[in-house]
Amino acid sequence: MARLLIYRGGTLVREAELAGGTLRLGRDPENEIYLEDAGKGLSRRHAEIRFEGGHYILVDTQSENGVWVAGAQVPYVVLEPNVVITMGPFRAIMDTAAPGSAAPGTGMPGLDQALYHAQQAAAARQPVPKPPVLKPPTSESTARTTRASGWTAHRGWLIGGVAAAIIGVTGVAASRLLRDGSAPAGTRTSTPDWKAAAIGLVEQGHCADALAKYIDPQLKANPTDADALALKNRCATPAPPPPAAPPPVDTALEARLKSVADAIDAKNCASALKDVTSILQGDPANARALDLKARAQACSVAPTSGTAPPAAPAAPQVAEKPPEQGGLKKVPGETQKEYDARIRAMRDRYDAAVAFADQARNYNRAATAFDQIVKDAGAHYLDAAERRDDARQRAKDEGTRLFDNGRQAAERNDWNAAIEAFRRAHEQDPSLPTDAEIERINDAKKQAGSEACSNGDAQYLLKRNADAKIWYQKVLDLLPQTDECYQRAKERLAEIRH
Repeated sequence: MARLLIYRGGTLVREAELAGGTLRLGRDPENEIYLEDAGKGLSRRHAEIRFEGGHYILVDTQSENGVWVAGAQVPYVVLEPNVVITMGPFRAIMDTAAPGSAAPGTGMPGLDQALYHAQQAAAARQPVPKPPVLKPPTSESTARTTRASGWTAHRGWLIGGVAAAIIGVTGVAASRLLRDGSAPAGTRTSTPDWKAAAIGLVEQGHCADALAKYIDPQLKANPTDADALALKNRCATPAPPPPAAPPPVDTALEARLKSVADAIDAKNCASALKDVTSILQGDPANARALDLKARAQACSVAPTSGTAPPAAPAAPQVAEKPPEQGGLKKVPGETQKEYDARIRAMRDRYDAAVAFADQARNYNRAATAFDQIVKDAGAHYLDAAERRDDARQRAKDEGTRLFDNGRQAAERNDWNAAIEAFRRAHEQDPSLPTDAEIERINDAKKQAGSEACSNGDAQYLLKRNADAKIWYQKVLDLLPQTDECYQRAKERLAEIRH
């Protein structure tokens, strides 16, 4: 009996018997072939296995990440012992003892013949054989004899008119399938020069690529390989990134803060307090605004009468509090009230920085806030210096973690999740090369969108509206609205739906 062997990494996770009929495959437990996938690289109802014309055919059922053969996404694939199918994190291959593994008979449409031979040539790394003449089948034995002969007789196509255009589009799809590689991701075998290639990628900072392409396959073949283990350990301890660039100056905010300071100097304390409170609502941790708020609260309005005020009694001695207990150094001529107000403002800044680290987990912003506190209040103010160093390290660690998550999402073509991970990684550690990664993802989306456009056009010409709809929807998801194919896909989708 035919069997479908399903692997995750190098582990066999499922053997599914194929006994004819239709089998659904995906991460929904109601499927006949249920595969658990917490990462959701596999759709709930990813594909169906159908038995048609004596052959098992795996058909993509509008899955999120598609079905891939030899590095190219395909709408369906004839199951053969030497054909590896990739779906999310899983790889599937038919058991070599499976029946129905001969080439499809001449009863299959011309487009199916071309796609089948492209698939077989990609799997065997051989040129695509010329398509046979489409004649009615005589018998199963005749079909087997014809297939065993290797199609030695050169035959021409008998399809004219629209079929000629269809064959042209199919040829493009087949050539792309062969050009993109003869083995799916994850099946590359080690070569004698793997070490030089891996070292080159590691030296350039591309550890994820080095692990996926060379190091992990080498360790799979030889778990005790000292060179591969050393390179993997090196990738696990990346070099620290350069210090983050200083944040840009907000000129509008600086003008507002200067206006508040001028109002305080002019003894317009109520107006200054109102303005600085408004600023702090938008930026609660702004150090200069907090200091101005303390000054505005402590200042007093000078008398407006023409008579000179009576001489004020000598101000009492200010009780200074040490920085280790949250205190500050005294300012000459400062009253106890002004001193206490400055202490409260500094403590507000400290609490805001703690919140950035412990609650918002925005470690980069927390490190910046603690660093400013150390500059203004001294290195011994509470534990600000220790918290600053801890926040810096956590920002680097969190940025690296998010950056790696972005690369993993990009490798499984979950592009939106990858872009979001790179954006958050940049917030934590602006020195990470996130712009280059996002640009690479956008290029991959454009390439996938162009391939989806070609497949959609082919299905549309064949009047296979259901399949064309699937590909054109992918075009709208992948290409920008300014792309020519985006507009064509949108128009044809509207036509198909009506």
